Amino acid sequence: MLKNKSAIITGSTSSIGKNMDIDDVVLNVILAAQPTKKNVIFDELNARALFLAGDNAASINGASISIDGGGPAQ
Repeated sequence: MLKNKSAIITGSTSSIGKNMDIDDVVLNVILAAQPTKKNVIFDELNARALFLAGDNAASINGASISIDGGGPAQ
């Protein structure tokens, strides 16, 4: 029986402008609102998922934990 019931929900990227190369899209669209100016990497997501699946997260229920680089906080 699972002790912790957690879900990982991914977000989506807004539509990307036409005639832009990938470097321009990353810098000017995807990372434009990110204070850290970097993408969240798999290791960060993996660490959070492992934490939520473990005993140390037994009291976390129905919480939203954002791993978003701080963009929405602006």
